[in-house]
Amino acid sequence: MKLNLAAYALASSGLAAASNSFAGSSLYFLPGLSASDQANYINTLASYGAKVVRVWINGLGTGCVKGSNVVTSISEFETTIGTYNWNSLAAVDKVLAQLAAKGMKAIISPHDGNDIHDGSVSGNGCDIYCHTYGTSFYSNSQAQAQYDARIKAILTYKSPSSGLAWGNWSDAILAFDLENEPFQFTSDGANNDPSNWLCNRAANFKKYITDSNIKVATGGIGGDQSHGHTMLAKALSCPSIDLMSVHAYVGSASTWGAIMPGFEASAAANNKLVYIEEWGVATSYPSDFNDQSAAINNIAYPWIYWQMIPGDDGTESCNSGCCTGYDGFEVGFNSGKGNLQYAISQANTKTTKQDWSFVGAPPNGGGSGGSSPPTGGGGGSGSGYPADTCTWGCEGWDCSSSSPCQSAYSCVGGYCKNCTWGCGGWNCSASQPCNADYTCVSGVCHHSGPAT
Repeated sequence: MKLNLAAYALASSGLAAASNSFAGSSLYFLPGLSASDQANYINTLASYGAKVVRVWINGLGTGCVKGSNVVTSISEFETTIGTYNWNSLAAVDKVLAQLAAKGMKAIISPHDGNDIHDGSVSGNGCDIYCHTYGTSFYSNSQAQAQYDARIKAILTYKSPSSGLAWGNWSDAILAFDLENEPFQFTSDGANNDPSNWLCNRAANFKKYITDSNIKVATGGIGGDQSHGHTMLAKALSCPSIDLMSVHAYVGSASTWGAIMPGFEASAAANNKLVYIEEWGVATSYPSDFNDQSAAINNIAYPWIYWQMIPGDDGTESCNSGCCTGYDGFEVGFNSGKGNLQYAISQANTKTTKQDWSFVGAPPNGGGSGGSSPPTGGGGGSGSGYPADTCTWGCEGWDCSSSSPCQSAYSCVGGYCKNCTWGCGGWNCSASQPCNADYTCVSGVCHHSGPAT
Protein backbone atom coordinates (compact mmCIF):
# COMPACT_ATOMS: atom_id res chain seq x y z
CA MET A 1 0.00 0.00 0.00
CA LYS A 2 1.37 3.42 -0.93
CA LEU A 3 1.43 5.73 2.08
CA ASN A 4 -0.90 8.71 1.73
CA LEU A 5 1.03 11.56 3.35
CA ALA A 6 -2.09 13.58 4.15
CA ALA A 7 -3.67 10.58 5.81
CA TYR A 8 -0.48 9.89 7.70
CA ALA A 9 -0.42 13.45 9.01
CA LEU A 10 -3.96 12.93 10.24
CA ALA A 11 -2.89 9.64 11.80
CA SER A 12 -0.10 11.37 13.64
CA SER A 13 -2.38 14.10 14.97
CA GLY A 14 -5.72 12.34 15.35
CA LEU A 15 -4.43 9.72 17.80
CA ALA A 16 -1.50 11.65 19.13
CA ALA A 17 -1.70 10.51 22.76
CA ALA A 18 1.10 7.95 22.64
CA SER A 19 1.57 5.07 25.07
CA ASN A 20 3.81 2.07 25.55
CA SER A 21 3.55 -0.84 23.19
CA PHE A 22 3.01 -4.42 24.34
CA ALA A 23 3.27 -8.00 23.11
CA GLY A 24 1.86 -11.46 23.63
CA SER A 25 0.97 -14.75 21.99
CA SER A 26 -1.93 -16.73 20.59
CA LEU A 27 -2.61 -20.20 21.98
CA TYR A 28 -6.00 -21.46 20.88
CA PHE A 29 -5.60 -24.79 22.73
CA LEU A 30 -4.61 -23.25 26.08
CA PRO A 31 -7.96 -24.14 27.76
CA GLY A 32 -7.32 -27.82 27.00
CA LEU A 33 -3.94 -28.04 28.72
CA SER A 34 -3.67 -29.41 32.24
CA ALA A 35 -4.01 -26.92 35.09
CA SER A 36 -0.30 -27.12 35.86
CA ASP A 37 0.67 -26.65 32.21
CA GLN A 38 -1.68 -23.69 31.90
CA ALA A 39 -0.13 -22.12 34.99
CA ASN A 40 3.41 -22.73 33.71
CA TYR A 41 2.57 -21.18 30.35
CA ILE A 42 0.90 -18.10 31.82
CA ASN A 43 3.51 -17.64 34.54
CA THR A 44 6.34 -17.83 32.00
CA LEU A 45 4.76 -15.28 29.66
CA ALA A 46 4.05 -13.01 32.64
CA SER A 47 7.68 -13.25 33.71
CA TYR A 48 8.67 -12.14 30.20
CA GLY A 49 6.35 -9.14 30.51
CA ALA A 50 3.74 -10.33 28.01
CA LYS A 51 0.45 -8.45 28.28
CA VAL A 52 -1.91 -10.40 26.01
CA VAL A 53 -2.86 -13.98 25.19
CA ARG A 54 -5.30 -14.60 22.35
CA VAL A 55 -7.70 -17.50 22.84
CA TRP A 56 -10.63 -19.03 20.96
CA ILE A 57 -14.10 -20.31 21.70
CA ASN A 58 -13.59 -23.61 19.94
CA GLY A 59 -13.78 -27.35 20.37
CA LEU A 60 -10.70 -29.35 21.32
CA GLY A 61 -9.94 -33.04 21.25
CA THR A 62 -7.31 -34.62 23.46
CA GLY A 63 -3.86 -35.54 22.23
CA CYS A 64 -0.82 -33.82 20.77
CA VAL A 65 -1.24 -30.30 19.38
CA LYS A 66 1.78 -28.27 18.25
CA GLY A 67 4.23 -29.88 20.62
CA SER A 68 1.86 -29.83 23.58
CA ASN A 69 -0.41 -32.34 25.28
CA VAL A 70 -4.11 -31.42 25.33
CA VAL A 71 -5.64 -33.41 28.19
CA THR A 72 -9.11 -31.87 28.43
CA SER A 73 -11.66 -32.40 25.67
CA ILE A 74 -13.77 -29.29 25.09
CA SER A 75 -17.03 -29.29 23.16
CA GLU A 76 -17.78 -26.86 20.38
CA PHE A 77 -19.85 -24.05 21.85
CA GLU A 78 -22.61 -24.95 19.39
CA THR A 79 -23.08 -28.37 17.87
CA THR A 80 -26.73 -27.45 17.39
CA ILE A 81 -27.30 -23.80 16.52
CA GLY A 82 -28.80 -22.00 19.51
CA THR A 83 -27.98 -24.76 22.00
CA TYR A 84 -24.92 -23.72 23.97
CA ASN A 85 -22.33 -25.97 25.59
CA TRP A 86 -21.45 -23.82 28.60
CA ASN A 87 -18.53 -26.02 29.59
CA SER A 88 -16.70 -24.49 26.60
CA LEU A 89 -16.89 -21.05 28.19
CA ALA A 90 -16.16 -22.38 31.68
CA ALA A 91 -12.87 -23.83 30.41
CA VAL A 92 -11.87 -20.49 28.88
CA ASP A 93 -12.99 -18.67 32.02
CA LYS A 94 -10.39 -20.50 34.12
CA VAL A 95 -7.73 -19.24 31.71
CA LEU A 96 -9.09 -15.69 31.93
CA ALA A 97 -8.94 -15.77 35.71
CA GLN A 98 -5.30 -16.86 35.67
CA LEU A 99 -4.42 -14.14 33.16
CA ALA A 100 -6.13 -11.48 35.28
CA ALA A 101 -4.32 -12.70 38.39
CA LYS A 102 -1.01 -12.08 36.59
CA GLY A 103 -1.95 -8.65 35.24
CA MET A 104 -2.51 -10.00 31.72
CA LYS A 105 -5.51 -9.87 29.40
CA ALA A 106 -7.11 -11.94 26.66
CA ILE A 107 -8.28 -11.20 23.17
CA ILE A 108 -11.10 -13.66 22.48
CA SER A 109 -12.09 -14.96 19.06
CA PRO A 110 -15.68 -16.21 19.52
CA HIS A 111 -15.75 -18.12 16.22
CA ASP A 112 -13.29 -19.19 13.52
CA GLY A 113 -13.94 -17.81 10.04
CA ASN A 114 -11.73 -20.56 8.63
CA ASP A 115 -14.63 -22.91 9.35
CA ILE A 116 -16.85 -21.04 6.87
CA HIS A 117 -16.43 -22.39 3.35
CA ASP A 118 -18.25 -24.32 0.66
CA GLY A 119 -16.62 -27.65 1.42
CA SER A 120 -13.90 -27.34 -1.21
CA VAL A 121 -11.19 -26.17 1.23
CA SER A 122 -9.22 -29.23 2.22
CA GLY A 123 -7.82 -29.41 5.74
CA ASN A 124 -10.08 -26.81 7.33
CA GLY A 125 -12.82 -27.50 9.85
CA CYS A 126 -16.50 -27.21 9.01
CA ASP A 127 -18.66 -26.46 12.05
CA ILE A 128 -22.45 -26.35 12.37
CA TYR A 129 -22.65 -22.93 10.69
CA CYS A 130 -20.52 -24.20 7.81
CA HIS A 131 -22.64 -27.33 7.40
CA THR A 132 -25.86 -25.31 7.59
CA TYR A 133 -25.01 -22.29 5.44
CA GLY A 134 -21.69 -22.75 3.68
CA THR A 135 -20.42 -19.45 2.28
CA SER A 136 -23.91 -17.90 2.58
CA PHE A 137 -23.24 -17.62 6.33
CA TYR A 138 -22.35 -13.94 5.98
CA SER A 139 -25.30 -12.92 3.79
CA ASN A 140 -28.10 -15.07 5.21
CA SER A 141 -30.29 -13.05 7.61
CA GLN A 142 -31.14 -16.10 9.70
CA ALA A 143 -27.48 -16.99 10.08
CA GLN A 144 -26.74 -13.41 11.11
CA ALA A 145 -29.44 -13.50 13.79
CA GLN A 146 -28.17 -16.84 15.07
CA TYR A 147 -24.60 -15.56 15.23
CA ASP A 148 -25.80 -12.45 17.06
CA ALA A 149 -27.48 -14.74 19.60
CA ARG A 150 -24.23 -16.67 20.01
CA ILE A 151 -22.39 -13.44 20.73
CA LYS A 152 -25.00 -12.34 23.27
CA ALA A 153 -24.59 -15.69 25.05
CA ILE A 154 -20.79 -15.30 25.17
CA LEU A 155 -20.63 -11.65 26.21
CA THR A 156 -23.31 -11.95 28.88
CA TYR A 157 -21.84 -15.18 30.28
CA LYS A 158 -21.33 -14.68 34.01
CA SER A 159 -17.81 -15.69 34.95
CA PRO A 160 -17.68 -18.31 37.72
CA SER A 161 -14.25 -16.88 38.59
CA SER A 162 -15.05 -13.17 38.87
CA GLY A 163 -18.83 -13.01 39.11
CA LEU A 164 -18.81 -10.55 36.19
CA ALA A 165 -20.29 -10.87 32.74
CA TRP A 166 -17.50 -11.23 30.20
CA GLY A 167 -18.61 -7.99 28.58
CA ASN A 168 -17.80 -6.22 31.86
CA TRP A 169 -14.55 -7.95 32.86
CA SER A 170 -11.82 -5.64 31.59
CA ASP A 171 -9.32 -6.91 34.17
CA ALA A 172 -9.24 -10.11 32.12
CA ILE A 173 -10.40 -9.16 28.61
CA LEU A 174 -8.86 -6.60 26.27
CA ALA A 175 -11.02 -7.20 23.21
CA PHE A 176 -13.33 -9.52 21.34
CA ASP A 177 -12.69 -10.27 17.69
CA LEU A 178 -15.78 -10.18 15.50
CA GLU A 179 -14.50 -13.54 14.32
CA ASN A 180 -11.12 -15.04 13.61
CA GLU A 181 -10.39 -14.06 9.99
CA PRO A 182 -13.89 -13.24 8.70
CA PHE A 183 -14.33 -13.71 4.92
CA GLN A 184 -11.27 -15.96 4.69
CA PHE A 185 -12.79 -18.28 2.08
CA THR A 186 -15.57 -16.10 0.67
CA SER A 187 -15.87 -13.21 -1.80
CA ASP A 188 -17.31 -10.81 0.82
CA GLY A 189 -13.97 -9.08 1.35
CA ALA A 190 -13.37 -8.51 -2.35
CA ASN A 191 -16.91 -7.12 -2.62
CA ASN A 192 -16.46 -4.78 0.39
CA ASP A 193 -18.85 -6.65 2.68
CA PRO A 194 -22.09 -6.33 0.65
CA SER A 195 -24.36 -7.43 3.52
CA ASN A 196 -22.65 -5.08 6.03
CA TRP A 197 -21.86 -8.13 8.14
CA LEU A 198 -18.90 -6.58 9.95
CA CYS A 199 -20.53 -3.40 11.20
CA ASN A 200 -23.87 -4.97 12.02
CA ARG A 201 -22.14 -7.66 14.06
CA ALA A 202 -19.96 -5.06 15.78
CA ALA A 203 -23.04 -3.07 16.77
CA ASN A 204 -24.43 -6.26 18.31
CA PHE A 205 -21.21 -6.78 20.31
CA LYS A 206 -21.47 -3.25 21.66
CA LYS A 207 -24.92 -3.98 23.10
CA TYR A 208 -23.37 -6.40 25.59
CA ILE A 209 -20.00 -4.77 26.30
CA THR A 210 -20.66 -2.65 29.37
CA ASP A 211 -17.02 -1.75 30.11
CA SER A 212 -15.55 0.79 27.69
CA ASN A 213 -12.06 -0.66 28.21
CA ILE A 214 -13.16 -3.81 26.35
CA LYS A 215 -12.85 -3.24 22.61
CA VAL A 216 -14.24 -4.75 19.41
CA ALA A 217 -11.57 -5.91 16.94
CA THR A 218 -11.89 -7.04 13.34
CA GLY A 219 -10.00 -10.30 13.84
CA GLY A 220 -8.01 -10.06 10.60
CA ILE A 221 -10.44 -9.51 7.73
CA GLY A 222 -9.82 -11.99 4.92
CA GLY A 223 -6.88 -13.61 6.69
CA ASP A 224 -3.34 -12.63 5.68
CA GLN A 225 -2.83 -8.98 4.72
CA SER A 226 -1.62 -10.08 1.28
CA HIS A 227 -5.27 -10.75 0.39
CA GLY A 228 -5.88 -7.02 0.53
CA HIS A 229 -8.89 -6.87 2.89
CA THR A 230 -7.26 -5.88 6.20
CA MET A 231 -8.40 -2.25 6.00
CA LEU A 232 -11.79 -2.89 4.37
CA ALA A 233 -13.69 0.38 3.89
CA LYS A 234 -16.85 -0.92 5.57
CA ALA A 235 -14.86 -1.74 8.70
CA LEU A 236 -12.97 1.56 8.75
CA SER A 237 -16.21 3.54 8.55
CA CYS A 238 -17.99 1.51 11.24
CA PRO A 239 -18.31 3.39 14.56
CA SER A 240 -18.70 0.14 16.54
CA ILE A 241 -15.30 -1.23 15.51
CA ASP A 242 -12.41 -0.04 17.69
CA LEU A 243 -9.39 -2.06 16.61
CA MET A 244 -8.11 -3.01 13.17
CA SER A 245 -6.34 -6.38 13.42
CA VAL A 246 -3.47 -7.13 11.06
CA HIS A 247 -2.66 -10.75 10.22
CA ALA A 248 0.62 -10.93 8.30
CA TYR A 249 3.05 -13.73 7.55
CA VAL A 250 5.92 -12.02 5.78
CA GLY A 251 9.32 -13.45 4.87
CA SER A 252 11.40 -10.32 5.25
CA ALA A 253 11.78 -8.07 8.27
CA SER A 254 11.85 -5.03 6.00
CA THR A 255 8.24 -5.70 4.94
CA TRP A 256 6.95 -4.48 8.30
CA GLY A 257 8.24 -0.97 7.75
CA ALA A 258 6.69 -0.99 4.29
CA ILE A 259 3.14 -2.05 5.22
CA MET A 260 2.43 -0.82 8.73
CA PRO A 261 2.59 2.99 8.34
CA GLY A 262 -0.08 2.82 5.63
CA PHE A 263 -2.27 0.61 7.79
CA GLU A 264 -1.87 2.99 10.71
CA ALA A 265 -2.71 5.99 8.54
CA SER A 266 -5.93 4.36 7.32
CA ALA A 267 -6.89 3.30 10.84
CA ALA A 268 -6.15 6.63 12.51
CA ALA A 269 -7.93 8.61 9.80
CA ASN A 270 -11.05 6.70 10.88
CA ASN A 271 -10.37 6.93 14.63
CA LYS A 272 -9.27 3.30 14.94
CA LEU A 273 -6.25 1.70 16.57
CA VAL A 274 -4.21 -0.86 14.65
CA TYR A 275 -2.14 -3.76 15.99
CA ILE A 276 -0.56 -6.95 14.66
CA GLU A 277 -2.80 -9.75 15.87
CA GLU A 278 -1.06 -12.61 14.06
CA TRP A 279 2.41 -13.00 12.64
CA GLY A 280 4.66 -15.98 12.31
CA VAL A 281 8.08 -16.94 11.02
CA ALA A 282 8.77 -20.17 9.16
CA THR A 283 12.27 -21.62 9.14
CA SER A 284 12.35 -21.10 5.35
CA TYR A 285 11.89 -17.31 5.66
CA PRO A 286 14.89 -15.06 4.88
CA SER A 287 14.33 -13.13 8.14
CA ASP A 288 14.06 -15.09 11.39
CA PHE A 289 12.02 -14.41 14.53
CA ASN A 290 14.64 -12.20 16.15
CA ASP A 291 14.99 -9.99 13.05
CA GLN A 292 11.25 -9.69 12.49
CA SER A 293 10.42 -8.97 16.12
CA ALA A 294 13.14 -6.29 16.14
CA ALA A 295 11.64 -4.73 13.00
CA ILE A 296 8.15 -4.65 14.52
CA ASN A 297 9.44 -3.23 17.78
CA ASN A 298 11.46 -0.59 15.94
CA ILE A 299 8.27 0.75 14.35
CA ALA A 300 6.46 0.32 17.71
CA TYR A 301 3.25 -1.57 17.00
CA PRO A 302 1.66 -3.87 19.58
CA TRP A 303 1.91 -7.50 18.46
CA ILE A 304 0.72 -11.02 19.21
CA TYR A 305 2.76 -13.93 17.88
CA TRP A 306 1.42 -17.12 16.27
CA GLN A 307 2.30 -19.09 18.42
CA MET A 308 4.60 -19.18 21.43
CA ILE A 309 4.14 -22.73 22.66
CA PRO A 310 4.91 -24.25 26.06
CA GLY A 311 6.39 -27.47 24.67
CA ASP A 312 9.17 -28.13 22.17
CA ASP A 313 8.76 -26.66 18.71
CA GLY A 314 9.59 -28.54 15.51
CA THR A 315 13.22 -27.40 15.50
CA GLU A 316 14.00 -28.90 18.92
CA SER A 317 15.21 -32.38 19.68
CA CYS A 318 12.85 -34.36 21.85
CA ASN A 319 13.90 -37.01 24.34
CA SER A 320 10.80 -39.19 24.75
CA GLY A 321 7.03 -39.03 24.73
CA CYS A 322 7.10 -36.07 22.37
CA CYS A 323 4.13 -34.32 20.84
CA THR A 324 4.22 -33.03 17.28
CA GLY A 325 1.50 -31.65 14.97
CA TYR A 326 3.27 -28.44 13.95
CA ASP A 327 2.40 -25.81 11.35
CA GLY A 328 5.99 -24.52 11.27
CA PHE A 329 5.45 -21.10 12.84
CA GLU A 330 5.65 -22.15 16.49
CA VAL A 331 8.43 -21.01 18.77
CA GLY A 332 9.01 -22.90 22.02
CA PHE A 333 10.09 -21.18 25.21
CA ASN A 334 13.45 -22.95 25.18
CA SER A 335 13.94 -22.92 21.42
CA GLY A 336 16.92 -21.48 19.58
CA LYS A 337 14.45 -20.29 16.93
CA GLY A 338 13.96 -16.98 18.71
CA ASN A 339 14.48 -15.09 21.95
CA LEU A 340 10.90 -14.60 23.11
CA GLN A 341 11.75 -12.92 26.40
CA TYR A 342 13.93 -10.29 24.78
CA ALA A 343 11.40 -9.55 22.02
CA ILE A 344 8.58 -9.00 24.53
CA SER A 345 10.74 -6.90 26.84
CA GLN A 346 11.71 -4.68 23.92
CA ALA A 347 8.07 -4.22 22.89
CA ASN A 348 7.32 -2.92 26.37
CA THR A 349 9.99 -0.21 26.04
CA LYS A 350 8.63 1.23 22.79
CA THR A 351 6.31 4.22 22.48
CA THR A 352 3.50 3.85 19.96
CA LYS A 353 1.94 6.58 17.83
CA GLN A 354 -1.44 5.54 19.26
CA ASP A 355 -3.11 5.68 22.65
CA TRP A 356 -3.19 2.17 24.11
CA SER A 357 -3.13 3.36 27.73
CA PHE A 358 -6.40 1.51 28.45
CA VAL A 359 -4.48 -1.76 28.16
CA GLY A 360 -2.52 -1.07 31.34
CA ALA A 361 1.05 -1.86 32.31
CA PRO A 362 2.71 -5.24 31.67
CA PRO A 363 2.86 -7.77 34.53
CA ASN A 364 4.76 -6.46 37.56
CA GLY A 365 8.48 -6.84 37.14
CA GLY A 366 8.05 -8.75 33.89
CA GLY A 367 9.96 -8.25 30.70
CA SER A 368 13.08 -6.43 31.86
CA GLY A 369 16.34 -7.59 30.37
CA GLY A 370 15.75 -10.88 28.65
CA SER A 371 19.23 -11.29 27.20
CA SER A 372 18.75 -14.99 26.53
CA PRO A 373 15.96 -17.59 26.54
CA PRO A 374 15.34 -19.58 29.73
CA THR A 375 17.26 -22.79 30.05
CA GLY A 376 16.21 -26.24 31.07
CA GLY A 377 12.91 -28.06 31.02
CA GLY A 378 11.43 -29.75 34.02
CA GLY A 379 7.80 -30.19 33.05
CA GLY A 380 8.25 -33.79 31.96
CA SER A 381 10.43 -35.60 29.45
CA GLY A 382 10.95 -33.44 26.41
CA SER A 383 8.18 -31.05 27.37
CA GLY A 384 10.22 -27.86 27.40
CA TYR A 385 8.07 -26.45 30.21
CA PRO A 386 9.66 -24.33 32.94
CA ALA A 387 10.44 -26.24 36.10
CA ASP A 388 7.38 -26.59 38.33
CA THR A 389 8.32 -26.38 42.01
CA CYS A 390 4.74 -26.85 43.19
CA THR A 391 3.31 -30.37 43.41
CA TRP A 392 -0.27 -29.97 44.69
CA GLY A 393 -2.91 -27.27 45.19
CA CYS A 394 -0.81 -24.75 43.27
CA GLU A 395 -1.79 -21.38 41.85
CA GLY A 396 -4.08 -21.89 38.85
CA TRP A 397 -4.82 -25.56 39.68
CA ASP A 398 -8.37 -26.90 39.82
CA CYS A 399 -9.74 -27.14 43.34
CA SER A 400 -12.82 -28.23 45.30
CA SER A 401 -13.74 -29.32 48.82
CA SER A 402 -12.10 -32.66 48.11
CA SER A 403 -9.11 -31.17 46.25
CA PRO A 404 -8.02 -28.19 48.37
CA CYS A 405 -5.39 -25.58 47.59
CA GLN A 406 -2.17 -25.12 49.51
CA SER A 407 -2.38 -22.78 52.49
CA ALA A 408 -1.00 -19.87 50.42
CA TYR A 409 -4.00 -20.00 48.08
CA SER A 410 -7.78 -19.87 48.21
CA CYS A 411 -10.19 -21.89 46.09
CA VAL A 412 -11.99 -19.26 44.00
CA GLY A 413 -14.31 -20.26 41.15
CA GLY A 414 -12.81 -23.74 41.02
CA TYR A 415 -9.16 -22.76 40.83
CA CYS A 416 -6.45 -21.84 43.37
CA LYS A 417 -5.89 -18.11 43.70
CA ASN A 418 -3.32 -16.09 45.61
CA CYS A 419 -5.96 -14.27 47.61
CA THR A 420 -7.50 -15.15 50.98
CA TRP A 421 -10.28 -12.61 51.51
CA GLY A 422 -12.18 -9.90 49.64
CA CYS A 423 -10.83 -11.11 46.28
CA GLY A 424 -11.86 -10.05 42.79
CA GLY A 425 -15.39 -11.22 42.00
CA TRP A 426 -16.30 -11.95 45.64
CA ASN A 427 -19.47 -10.50 47.14
CA CYS A 428 -18.90 -7.45 49.32
CA SER A 429 -20.69 -4.94 51.52
CA ALA A 430 -19.96 -2.42 54.29
CA SER A 431 -19.62 -5.30 56.74
CA GLN A 432 -17.83 -7.59 54.28
CA PRO A 433 -15.20 -5.38 52.58
CA CYS A 434 -12.81 -6.16 49.72
CA ASN A 435 -9.09 -6.38 50.37
CA ALA A 436 -6.83 -3.44 49.57
CA ASP A 437 -6.35 -4.46 45.92
CA TYR A 438 -10.07 -4.25 45.16
CA THR A 439 -13.02 -1.89 45.46
CA CYS A 440 -16.60 -2.85 46.26
CA VAL A 441 -18.77 -1.87 43.27
CA SER A 442 -22.45 -2.90 43.18
CA GLY A 443 -21.80 -5.65 45.70
CA VAL A 444 -18.84 -7.22 43.86
CA CYS A 445 -15.10 -6.71 44.43
CA HIS A 446 -13.44 -5.05 41.42
CA HIS A 447 -9.78 -4.32 40.85
CA SER A 448 -9.04 -0.90 42.31
CA GLY A 449 -5.96 -0.06 40.26
CA PRO A 450 -5.87 2.34 37.31
CA ALA A 451 -8.46 1.87 34.57
CA THR A 452 -7.26 -0.87 32.22
